[in-house]
Amino acid sequence: MSWASAAPAVVTAVLVLVVPGGVVGCAAGLRGIPVWGAAAPLSVTVVALAAVGADLAGVRWGAAPLVVATVVAAGVAWGVGRLLGKPVAADPRWLRGSALSATVLGAGLCAAAVVAGVGSPDRVPQTYDAVFHLNAVKRALETGSVSSLRLGTLSSPERQSAFYPGAWHAVTALVAETGVSAVVAASAVSVALALVWPFGCLALVRQALGPRLPALVAGGLLAGAFGAAPFLLLSYGTVWPNALGTVLLPPVLAAMVSAVGLSPRPVADRRRSAAVVLGSAPALGLAHPNVVVAAAVYAVPLTAAALAWGPWRGRTLRQRGIRWGAWLLGCVGLLWVVTRSSLFAVTRGTDWRAAESLAQAVGEGLVVAPRGLPVAAVAAGLSLVGVAAAALRPRLRWLLGCHIAVGALFVLAAGSDSALAQALTGPWYNDAFRLGALLPVTAVPLAALGVAELSDRADARLPVRGTQRAPLVAAVTVLATTGLAGLQGATVSANAVVVERWYGHAALAGPAEQRLFTELRDVVPAGAVIAGNPWNGSALAEAVGGREVLFPHLSGSWGSARTTVASSLVDVRTDPAACAAARALKVDYVLAGASAFWRDDRRQRIYAGLDVSPAAGFEPVAHGGRLTLYKVPWCEDNRETAMHDTVTTRRKDS
Repeated sequence: MSWASAAPAVVTAVLVLVVPGGVVGCAAGLRGIPVWGAAAPLSVTVVALAAVGADLAGVRWGAAPLVVATVVAAGVAWGVGRLLGKPVAADPRWLRGSALSATVLGAGLCAAAVVAGVGSPDRVPQTYDAVFHLNAVKRALETGSVSSLRLGTLSSPERQSAFYPGAWHAVTALVAETGVSAVVAASAVSVALALVWPFGCLALVRQALGPRLPALVAGGLLAGAFGAAPFLLLSYGTVWPNALGTVLLPPVLAAMVSAVGLSPRPVADRRRSAAVVLGSAPALGLAHPNVVVAAAVYAVPLTAAALAWGPWRGRTLRQRGIRWGAWLLGCVGLLWVVTRSSLFAVTRGTDWRAAESLAQAVGEGLVVAPRGLPVAAVAAGLSLVGVAAAALRPRLRWLLGCHIAVGALFVLAAGSDSALAQALTGPWYNDAFRLGALLPVTAVPLAALGVAELSDRADARLPVRGTQRAPLVAAVTVLATTGLAGLQGATVSANAVVVERWYGHAALAGPAEQRLFTELRDVVPAGAVIAGNPWNGSALAEAVGGREVLFPHLSGSWGSARTTVASSLVDVRTDPAACAAARALKVDYVLAGASAFWRDDRRQRIYAGLDVSPAAGFEPVAHGGRLTLYKVPWCEDNRETAMHDTVTTRRKDS
């Protein structure tokens, strides 16, 4: 499939990610750069909550519930905006126009890298997490439900409800409603996230650094400089929901900066900014809970800076003591939630072993190239200049603190197997990739700060003064912008390699297996269920082939009936329990074949009973690559079958 054919899906994804939140933000009184950034998190809040509400109301998920939810949210936002009073005036048009031009260019370069890395929009990523996410979208299209309160039942089918953050799935299901497959919809959303990311970075640069043209232009252009975001999580895993949450962090952090009063010459007042933070909280939580923790980590140095150098400092010693005490109590609470609470007990139990030394991890963090990603030398150098500049400016030390805090967590996850590392990085599954993807959230504004500092120094050294100075400054600005744009264009291929890195495998289901899946609609009747060891790629038969599979993820809490089928389907003709389970679950077909994905993973053992190739009675129906589709034999009366087999065996023996 060509990207030209997928263009309507990409446009739909962008509209879903920006229009609801843009309407809500404008209704609340936001204007200019702040609303450009806040559009995505507010949109995701509307989409995710609307999906939950539609399910509770028994309404099928689609465009209609989203429109209703947008109208309601806009009405609430308008009322809140009226209560908050007159909004702050937007930046001058020339400043917004210059920033917008650079950001549009940066967004195009980000999208180009994703398009090149994915290759074809219908290319199926061969990763563990992609199986769950694609099948969840496919089920949403069939059932009309994509509520975060029920999404987890995909891998826990015997439960009536099971929470799983469903914001990404709700967005992707809306895109799939345009008539494309779940796979194409996922690819379209990835491109849309790449387009949205630079606008969030621009909002953060504006609120952190003020109306400095060099910084704003650099922020838009450099948003795609680092391969860690938004590109890494669009391929690694494939953890699309975590990628969505990471993309939403810069505009939320921008609103946090304004809310605590650390934004120089703000274009959004503190109370409106606080309302944006609150309005974006559901988006973060329903995209991926660990980005809520990331936002809380950012809040620690941010609020400390507000207490030390900002408007929260307090006039008396007693006020300062109370406020610092509350800050310390909040830090202890956050530490307890991360290391001790049951919220992240499961993720704390995940142990990704350290793959490098602490020194190497520190080096990767400094140049914002985690886990061996390509080094964007110019952008990394500019970010280090920004680090030095932030250290010298008290009201910007929060930015340095945020960068160091996330960097330290990445170093622990990447280079240490200690109990401390396991505890502190638990919300991110002790996964250096997920933490490394957070580094650009602060590295981009630091690089923009570096550009602004160098620009100021260059401006101070210009020999021309008076009326002749303006044309020279303009010429230098144009040359610098052109140079940054050229450097960013050169990084497109490097970032495309980051995206392609995990898309390039075919261990789950290669072209031959996928051709078999596309033929299933002609072979397997609607309503029939296909069993199969999900590790051999059969789980993708639902997302690609459109027929329900018994095991839609590689692991799960399957319950007794499915566990019986997994271990004993091969004996269905002679085992009454296997027969009863297969009939109860409507298992009429089985996809059998060797697994080429993580062959040594012990979790595959529970599916041993699905290897029916040597068993009698299973009729081969279709074949593709490593997989063969078999018809499950009739087993209505197992006793007679068993007696017949026994008599036949005795006669042969005699």
